[in-house]
Amino acid sequence: MRARNTGQPTLLLALLATAVGTDAPRVRVFDVGFKKTGTTSFSNACALMSLREVGLESKARLLRVEAAALARQAAGTQTFFDIVDRYECFQDSPFTNPQLVPLLADRYASAKFVLTTRNGTAWAGSAMRWIDHKHRDNPNYGAAFWRALGWRGDAPPSVADAAALLAAHDDGVRAYFAGRNESRRLLELDFARETDAAAFWTRLCAFVGLPGRCPCPPVPRSNALGGPARDELGQPVGRRRRR
Repeated sequence: MRARNTGQPTLLLALLATAVGTDAPRVRVFDVGFKKTGTTSFSNACALMSLREVGLESKARLLRVEAAALARQAAGTQTFFDIVDRYECFQDSPFTNPQLVPLLADRYASAKFVLTTRNGTAWAGSAMRWIDHKHRDNPNYGAAFWRALGWRGDAPPSVADAAALLAAHDDGVRAYFAGRNESRRLLELDFARETDAAAFWTRLCAFVGLPGRCPCPPVPRSNALGGPARDELGQPVGRRRRR
């Protein structure tokens, strides 16, 4: 079965569209690349730039707001924005939903957007290994993962179909920003191609608007094979480094 994206917005997205406002002048950057495209590497880059990232607990609350809005058809919009307002860096669900991009871009007029991306075939393999890992604790994880990309097949997608799903996601993000001051609002990052640390940090810091707070450690590379998260020095995240 071919990949198909229904493009139907959730109730939360409709609610968010009615709550568009303006933001105070501050750094706010959203990684709208899909899972396993380097989102953890980008999270580490944000930490190195001293940007405050929305944490797992707050992201879980954002997802609960969406679930509650869908289940009860009740407005949870302000709670969503109240949480987003507190932070500066965002990645992974629910920000992987390209239908959120116009709403976030309108609400936060000075926000920047990063599209982390990868070679489609390499990404598909990484995603499938990650799904196998997550399946041990959550048998429904894989179906939810592919459904979020618009897959409606009964069986998981092939490598080719998975790569096509990622391409469609990325193209949707690019299409929105085309003609909307694209060079100043959208930056694409493929961490597999970022080999020059100085050039990487100069470009990223200039884009985000933090040239005076620009670090220059090695380019962050995490979860390259779908394994445990690692920091920019290759150390497992959450473990104390040996001295």
